[in-house]
Amino acid sequence: LEARPGRGNDVAYVIGEWVDGDPLDAHLEEVGALAAVDAADVLRQAADALTAAHAAGLTHGRVHPRNLLITASGRVRLTDAHVAAALRGTGGTGGTASVADDTRDLAAVLYALVTRRWPAGATPQPAGSLQAAPHEAGHLLTARQLRAGVPRALDHVVTRGLEPTRLPALG
Repeated sequence: LEARPGRGNDVAYVIGEWVDGDPLDAHLEEVGALAAVDAADVLRQAADALTAAHAAGLTHGRVHPRNLLITASGRVRLTDAHVAAALRGTGGTGGTASVADDTRDLAAVLYALVTRRWPAGATPQPAGSLQAAPHEAGHLLTARQLRAGVPRALDHVVTRGLEPTRLPALG
């Protein structure tokens, strides 16, 4: 990130690595909702990237389907951390991100991975091309309500990540 102040109109340049991969929303459009084991692998890779950033004292603040890229080899790359930092650093719309925000947004990604829907309302992040998940009685339908076969434990983790005070039935 380079800023050149003092010229009357400040300009910031953001340079990022080129990643050859499909955004998560496009990937899900092509392959459909993932099985729990495959969704867990994608999520683990994204969580590993965020864990490294958090250990360095950094948060992302913009985890969503357009900045998680899936490469041809199945690797997950989390992009745009530099954009989020630039927005926060220049008074842009990035706001102040926290580890809790990144964690919530990882839960949203897991929801999308197993349902192909974005839990709009549970996160402020954009959905990309994913359709919004339905709500009932003021609550987001759980992943298990939306897609048969989602394991109860995964459903519980996703629901608690998106709505911490809500406890879905585990029995």
